[in-house]
Amino acid sequence: VVGTQAYHYPSKEAEQKKGFHPFGAALNEPVAKINSGDFRVLSAVYSAGSLWATLGTEITDDNGDQQMGAAYFAFRPRIEDGKLSARVVTQGVVSETGANLLRPAIAVNAENRGAMVFTLVGSNDFPSSAFVPIRAGTAGPIQISRAGNEPEDGFTGYRAFGSNGTARWGDYSAAAVDADGSIWMATEYTPDLPRTLFANWSTYITRYRP
Repeated sequence: VVGTQAYHYPSKEAEQKKGFHPFGAALNEPVAKINSGDFRVLSAVYSAGSLWATLGTEITDDNGDQQMGAAYFAFRPRIEDGKLSARVVTQGVVSETGANLLRPAIAVNAENRGAMVFTLVGSNDFPSSAFVPIRAGTAGPIQISRAGNEPEDGFTGYRAFGSNGTARWGDYSAAAVDADGSIWMATEYTPDLPRTLFANWSTYITRYRP
């Protein structure tokens, strides 16, 4: 057991920017909220002697509102005399006032450089693909790799299909290191592309060279 920074289970669902939602409008239903997830570890990677992991955590933003942030941890494990132990190398929480960061995933290369990807969504943002660079054990500023164009408008968010008005979210994010040290990341967002009858989300893939 290794002590870490505190993290908090989500107490509310994530709001998303209001906008064109033809499927919901046809059902006479408002734009849905998005499921905030839980605090399971959603990704883990071992690199250069450190084990990196991510999970979602509720935070209080600068406006005093409860939002979801993306927590990350790096542990340095060791085995001595047949006993496993570990210490925290670095840890932190990435957040954005007025927005939620959902389903974080991390990858770090042999030079301890990498990135953490997530969906960014809030009352001023459609679900978007975003990430932060990881360098020297700390997370850089949030970068939007592909902004969303409309709200989530799938059947899982509508009461006509048995929902409580909260849409499922999480064909979970993923991140991996390529042989050249670059980082490949994938996460869910809502584009202005042709949709299926019951859903309008897509997966955006980002290549980042730290």
